[in-house]
Parts: sequence; C-alpha cells; structure tokens
Amino acid sequence: MAVDPEGRRKAFKVIAKSAIAKSRKNRQKILAEIMIHKSVDHIHVVKFEDCFEDDSNVYFRLELCANGSLNDIVKKRGPYTEPEARYLMVQILAGTQNLHSNSIIHRDLKLGNIFLDEKMHVKLGDFGLAALLKHPEERKKTVCGTPNYIAPEILYDQGQGHSFEVDIWSVGVIMYTLLVGKPPFQTPKVDEIYERIRQNAYEIPVGAGLSAEAVDLITRILTHNPSQRPTLVQIMNHAWFQCGPVPLTIPPTSMEGTPFLPPLTARESARNLELLKRQAAWNDRADDLLEDVLTAGNNAVGSSPETYADANDEPVEVVVDARSELEQAEQAEERREKMDREFHHAIQPESPISALLKAGRQPLIKAPAPPPQSFARSTANSLAKQLSSLTLNRSSASGDKENANPMAPPPAAAGGAGRSEFGRTYSRNTNVAPAQDERALQQKTRLVATTTPITTASTGSGLTRPPSTASSLNDAALPTSSSRTTLASIGSSTALAPGAKKTKTSIEVIISHLESALLSLESNTPYIAPASSAVESISFVSKPCELNGTRLHPESPRTFLISWLDHSERYGLGYALSDGTVGVYFRDATSMILSAGKKSVDYISTVRASKTTSAKTDQLKRESFSLPSAVVEEGSVPRELHSRVRVMKYFEKEIMDRLYGADSPLTFTDTKSTGMTFVHKWYKTKDAIVFRLSNGTVQLNFYDHTKVFLTHGGQVISVIEPLDKTGGVPRMTSWTLEEFVSIARGDRSAREEQGVEEGCVRTKPVERRRVRGLVGKVRYAVEVLCTTVQGAKRAGGGLVRSESGATVATAN
Repeated sequence: MAVDPEGRRKAFKVIAKSAIAKSRKNRQKILAEIMIHKSVDHIHVVKFEDCFEDDSNVYFRLELCANGSLNDIVKKRGPYTEPEARYLMVQILAGTQNLHSNSIIHRDLKLGNIFLDEKMHVKLGDFGLAALLKHPEERKKTVCGTPNYIAPEILYDQGQGHSFEVDIWSVGVIMYTLLVGKPPFQTPKVDEIYERIRQNAYEIPVGAGLSAEAVDLITRILTHNPSQRPTLVQIMNHAWFQCGPVPLTIPPTSMEGTPFLPPLTARESARNLELLKRQAAWNDRADDLLEDVLTAGNNAVGSSPETYADANDEPVEVVVDARSELEQAEQAEERREKMDREFHHAIQPESPISALLKAGRQPLIKAPAPPPQSFARSTANSLAKQLSSLTLNRSSASGDKENANPMAPPPAAAGGAGRSEFGRTYSRNTNVAPAQDERALQQKTRLVATTTPITTASTGSGLTRPPSTASSLNDAALPTSSSRTTLASIGSSTALAPGAKKTKTSIEVIISHLESALLSLESNTPYIAPASSAVESISFVSKPCELNGTRLHPESPRTFLISWLDHSERYGLGYALSDGTVGVYFRDATSMILSAGKKSVDYISTVRASKTTSAKTDQLKRESFSLPSAVVEEGSVPRELHSRVRVMKYFEKEIMDRLYGADSPLTFTDTKSTGMTFVHKWYKTKDAIVFRLSNGTVQLNFYDHTKVFLTHGGQVISVIEPLDKTGGVPRMTSWTLEEFVSIARGDRSAREEQGVEEGCVRTKPVERRRVRGLVGKVRYAVEVLCTTVQGAKRAGGGLVRSESGATVATAN
C-alpha cells in the first residue's frame, strides 16, 4: 500500500528494472500482463489503473484491497463456514466467468491471489501468468501455476495443452481449502504434491463436518479429465448453493474468526443468492453463449478478427457503402501495423522501459462494423492478435515453454495405482536430441551410384553438387539454410521471368479452394467443387455404413509422415513415412531418403537457375544410389555424400527403434526402391508443425496430437485424431471438401431429415461435432499457407512460383 500524489491509498506492484531491462522474454511477459489486466473491468477483479517508472523500478498502480488475501485469513483463523464460503464462491465464480468471457485464462487462481476490499468484496488479482486465447479452441502449453492449485493437464499433458478448465480445477481447490483449512494435495515436498495431483489422491476429513452437497461439488470439480469438469454455470447451479444459508454480506470480524451470522430462511437465502449474482454481473447463459462463440468461431471466416460486439447486445444491421468500408478497413490496418511495430520495438532489450509502458497503455483497436451477415468477434480477439505479435520464436533454445514441443509426462510412481494418468496418449513426434550411437558412427555405407536429374526444363551445363557436409557426426554442423523459414522458400522457388504467365502454385490453389469453402460455410450455402483435374483424380471407396447401408468415402492418403526427430540445430529433420521409408531434411535444404527395403537411397538437391544455364527456374535434382549386397569400392560413392549417409543411417536407427510403430494399421511397406516420397519443406508454427511432401500432400501435426492432411489441391481433407478419441487405435478419416462443408453447416441435421438435398447422406451427431471441431484447424491451415505465400512474394519481389519451377517427377 502507498499513497499517490492525490492522497489516495493505492496498491502498487513493484518490478525492478534490472529484471526486465535486458530480457526480451521478461519484457514480453510484462507487456502482456499490462495489456491483459487493464483490459478487464469487473467488480470482482482488481482494477488496473496505471503503470509508470522511476530510475530503479516499474510500478503498476492498482485498486487497493485493504483486507488482504484469503490466504492470510485462512492461515490466521482456519476454515470458513459453509455460509461464508457460499458468499465468497459466488463472487469468485463471477470474476472467473468475466475473465473467461473475455477469452482470458488466469492460470494462477489461489487464495493468495484472491483479495478482499474494505467492504469484504472479493477481488481476483495478479495476472502475471494469465493467457489470452486468440480463438476458443486454442490450447496453451505453458507449465505454470502454484503447486497446490495446478491442474493435472498442465503437469502431465502439455502435448494436449490446456484451456479454461485449469481455472475450474483451481476453483475446486479454493473451495476445498476454504472449507477444510488447507489445500487437498498439501505435503511438504513439491514432488509429492505433483504425484498426489497425478493420482488425484486427496481426502475430505470427516472432522471438517462438510455437508454432503459440498463434498459432491468438490468431487465433481476435482475431476482429472478436464472435459468432465462442470462449467462455471453448472457449479453455480449446484445444490450446495441452495442447501444452506447464503449471507448477503459478511462482517470484517470474519478475518479473525467465525463471525455471528443471523439465521436465514430458505427463501431469504435464495433471494440473497440472486442479489449477489446480480451485483456480480453473473450470467446464467454463459454456457449457451460460449457454445455460440465456438460455433461462430468454427464458421466465421470473412469477419475481421478485430471486429467488436458485446455478447449481450441485440444484432444491429449496419449499412456501409463500399468506399467507406474500404477506407475504414485500411485505416484500421494501418493502426494495427503501427501498433505491431511499437510492440516489437518495446520488447527489444535495447529499447527504453518507457517504450514498453507506452505500448502497454495503448487502447484496444476496434475495427469498423462488419458487413451484414458476418460474424462479429469480441474485443478479446483484437487483444489476442496484438499480443500474438509479441510471441517469441518457437525455435529459441531457452525460450518460453508456452509453445514448446510436447514433453513426456513424468514416470508413474512405483506401484502407482489410483487413477490412470491423463497424459500423452499418442505422439511419435519428439524433439529429443539423440545420443550418439558408436556403431552408427563407425558404420561404413557402400553404394553404387546412378545419377538421374529430375527437372521440368533443361538444366544446361551448370549442374553442380551441393557443398560437402562434415565427414563425421562429431564434426561441425551442416551449413545453415533459410529454407525452413517458409514453405515457399527459395529452395524450391524463384520469381517469374519477365513476361511469363502468372499461374497459381499448388499452395495457392489449396488456399483458393479452402477459402471458398470457408466462405460458403460462413454464409451457410453449399460449396460446389470446381471442375479440375484435382477433383477428377479423387478415388472413392465404398464402406459399410450403419445409417446408409453403404457410403462412399474419398480414398485417404497412404504415404504421409508418421514420426519425426528434430535435430535441426546440428543436422536436420529426420522422419519416417507410413510406407516404411526414412528420410532426412538437412540444414542446407537437401534431402536424402532410404527405401523401406534398405537397399537404395535417393538424394535430392537444388540446382539454382543462373545466366549460364538455359533453365529459367530452380530445378530439383534426384540422384539414386543402390545398396548392393556385395562389397564395392569406397570410391564408387561421391565423397561429399558419405557423411550424409551416416547421418541418415543414424536417424534411421533412432526413429525405427524408438518411434516408428510398425504395428500401426496405417503403416505398410513400399516395395519400390526409387522415386520415393520425401519432405519437400517443413517448418514450425505456434500451434502446429507443417510438412509439405513431394507427393503434393500438406500435413499439419497440431500439438494436441490431431493430424490434418490436405490432398488433391485441398479437395480432400483427412484427419487422424488423438488415440484417446479413437479407442487407442490410430484411424484416418477423409471427406471431400464439398462433403466437409455440408456436414459442418449448422442446418445439416435438418437437411438430412428433409431429405431434399441430393447426395446428403445421413450422419451421426458425433461425426458432425468432429467435422465442426476441425473447421478451426482448417482455418488455421489457410492462415499458415497464406503467410508462406506472402513470404515468398516478398522474397522474390513479386509472384513467386513455389511449385511449377521445381517439380519432382514423383509428385502427383
């Protein structure tokens, strides 16, 4: 507490400049905390008023909560009575609901962060670990929180990620602690606390004298599976809030001990409960609104992420002429770009603290009203986009764990009975740096080479081999290449020659098809696939169907990436495909692929276009080498490829021994020894790892273990869901883009009942939910691919040909 220049008592959070001055990560976190906290305005959330600095510190000026934290009170007086707890829980739930309605996860709800003002009103505070979701289905992956209150999915399921349910878990721990006087998993050692959380091992003491309703509510909230926890509305509607007295106020004497509360009738308690909820701006329809937001989030494509609409407002039709709408959109975009530049400047270590605070004080940008019939999103999305520009690069070695690759859960305790661990269920993807294998290092691979260039135009006389790599795995790392930074990178692209006809690349075709489909979904109209060779090449298979007798499904892709090992800081990306082949995408953007029979390898490199060659674009060159059974002279293998073969053999051993899973029903063995599929480009994004294969497949491995595949120019969408959703057996499901949109539309069940739409097969609700849940991932894929195309255009100074200039013979 301190007194400001106007003589008002305020709370001040003080942060030493030395802690943030030279750390980009810490500056980013401080800026995010300022922007998230000041965007919240609710009676049960500590008010953020201002931020400023002096020579030594940065200060946040906050609303003062004169009666301290609930943690201090519980330590002083012991457990609360159930009537007191009901009063407090109503306000805790209301404050949490307000955060969630604004797409904010607090992630550190605990008694120490719940304060009481001078009127004994609850105030949620400390947003240092808060996160803001850019879209409802987004999952966070930071390992953060306070040991006694941390949800199990944060500790043991970083691959799946976490969302609003972690705050629900904390609410359950808070309720238990209020009524019992200590946290449910309390023990002196932190590791033992985590183990108890993993096993969900807690007891409600009989001596605490809790009502059956209180025990039932705590048990329901502290459910290991986040999807099975009650919502905030369901908690508020639980019988515990109606089975006993609910005081309208509690006196300050409750900070010292159990206060005297006048007796109340059931009718008076019901009235008090409704008054408390009304004062707290509680919304009993929040669950319905969240469902609407999820549906809108799955359907809205054309709307700007910066549009603003209050969820409680009636929709208003806004008529704006096209010129005014364009001008407003351009102005909003200019403001956003300016803000992005200021954010980027503010979090740089060399930037003054004043720039950080200035950026934090900026108001949210609200775009002009959307055109009629488009879905308007909340201001939370605007803030999310602003904060997303602060995200550190995922590849940074020591960066924030917010989007780190999934970590394996800690091993179960010996003899660990109890509940099954809610942890990783299926992830053959890993970023574990392999230990060196001496036999692999010493193995000498002998090859007989045959060279076959694969180009779409004559390469002239300018063919050259790529630079040689290190002769040993212990030698210097491979040369760094920028080709990982974008799918449409210079490794397979070049600008069009003057006067050349600008044709769409394969990625641009996919984007065009998906955008058209998503626009149809937004307007709730059928999507009609264009007549094209991609559509005509789709093969269908007839499968038995419980509802329709038989049903035609597009054939799912057979060859795709099934496991991978990222060692790109030194060598590159190792991977295995479903056909049994193993490959390496080296740091210098060359590739090597080993056949399933281990009898041959293909080496793919890029021949750059130059003035001395007749080729107008970069060319991919494939060289095939046999691995004979007889011993041949070492000299038959180009010396510069020896180390690459050793690296590939090393990756092959690591992947096939530890990660591949040959027993999967999705794997098979390809008998061909040349012309194998390989990873053409790959890179990491915030929510997924993206692979472009030489057979034309675009594969997105999301960090929640969902894998999405785009084939036939985006006209077929396939998915492999996490194993916990498929009964432990990996399964791929495919839809044509036209069918995908038809199923995702909100009126699908009605159209099936009417039976008036040709080709509208009957579907189960579970399939409709699955498809609608994938719409957000398809939209994310479009955003990612658009970014790569834009990056390629900037790199080439104009339209860049990502595919046509460097087509591989085996590409579909």
